[in-house]
Amino acid sequence: MSYREATKTLTREIVKMWAQDSGDGWFTL
Repeated sequence: MSYREATKTLTREIVKMWAQDSGDGWFTL
């Protein structure tokens, strides 16, 4: 896995957690 792919995956996971915490389901990646 390249650095770029790892960063993209990590960002997606963080965004998913943030979306769940804030209760907003509009952020689906």
